[in-house]
Amino acid sequence: MRISLFISTFDKPGYLVRTFAGIRRQTRPPDEILIADDGSAEPTRDLIRRFRALVPYPVIHVRQEHKGWRKCRMLNKCVAESTGEYLVFTDGDCIHRKDWLATHARFAKAGRFLAGGDL
Repeated sequence: MRISLFISTFDKPGYLVRTFAGIRRQTRPPDEILIADDGSAEPTRDLIRRFRALVPYPVIHVRQEHKGWRKCRMLNKCVAESTGEYLVFTDGDCIHRKDWLATHARFAKAGRFLAGGDL
């Protein structure tokens, strides 16, 4: 099963770098990452370019001009560009435990929706 991981972000590269560190530690890596960027400035774009060079899977940066909060619009654009059969969404200020994606893959079933929290 191909997993597409979606990360939403807006101008918080200090948080996003931690999210990326957590993703790199996953025991089951994603097959692709799509970054839903609601108009971040150059430091975030530079961080994404550096991260892309460190991982063996595609990192697709989908960006729109910032005109207020339009996170859902960006996520919809990313979904349209994704190739995965299983979609996992997170924010660019989350750090996940190393078995996070493996756990998703283990419990994935057609017609099932999984949600998680911080506990």
